[in-house]
Amino acid sequence: MSENAIEVVNTNEIQTTDSDFKIPAGYICTVDINTIDGKIKAANALNGATPLKNHVGEDFVLADVITTSGIRSVSNVPCTNTYLITDGGDVYFTQSDGVARSVKTLVALFKHNFKNVVDENGEIKNAIRVHVKCIEQSLNNGNTLKTLVPTKVDYDA
Repeated sequence: MSENAIEVVNTNEIQTTDSDFKIPAGYICTVDINTIDGKIKAANALNGATPLKNHVGEDFVLADVITTSGIRSVSNVPCTNTYLITDGGDVYFTQSDGVARSVKTLVALFKHNFKNVVDENGEIKNAIRVHVKCIEQSLNNGNTLKTLVPTKVDYDA
């Protein structure tokens, strides 16, 4: 009978990596990750989102968006992970190609107007609130297509 010896070494060292969080070309991040609040917002979004499929048909204000590369767990096919951050702080997640395309369109049309200007008194100026809802359409092949459509835009100058 042979004996296997296991040696455990505890060096008490903290392993560090490059801490720069970068969104690759072709992906979107409207969150200002140069601030502590923005970093917390992004971390919460990427680690604590709920499925968008549970909120189809609901109207919400889209405050920020993050997209990253992803892999579908069932088919192992590459996709885009889309994180939708509401003005109330809720975060919805989807791997829908239709929603990813919708987000690219909304960000392009509103030119990152999800960002608001705060004056010296801390009041938000030029606030644009984009209301959206996720709709789902049945396709002939039995699949569904989800898209994000604007329902209303509020503008306070």
